[in-house]
Amino acid sequence: LLEERTNRRYRQIENFSGLGDNSQIADRFAKFTVENIFPSVKIGKQFGDTYLKRADVSIFHQRLYSEFKDTSAQYYNLGIQSNWHLTNFYTIDATLSLGFARAWDQAGDSYDEFFLYIKLFRN
Repeated sequence: LLEERTNRRYRQIENFSGLGDNSQIADRFAKFTVENIFPSVKIGKQFGDTYLKRADVSIFHQRLYSEFKDTSAQYYNLGIQSNWHLTNFYTIDATLSLGFARAWDQAGDSYDEFFLYIKLFRN
């Protein structure tokens, strides 16, 4: 997916990793996020016209409480994301993001989501 927004999509209010984008309908909701972004590792390798500058890893956990009409739902998830910061053709910055998240509902059912995003130009 070619991305125009932030490379850490789990931070966006409408996203709950593990359930997919915009998969829950709600009149009211509350979402809580805890994340740990590990320090970037400088790599400095060149592959043709692409220069791999650095990489970082994030681990996140979220809880989602939602209400729709007379029903309520609770979800929680755990995920990991790796961001690879690149420079293409010596001037174009890009970020390649790879990740996985698993979400659970209040009944204990689990849902998995793998994601791959490419953000061109600015990191």
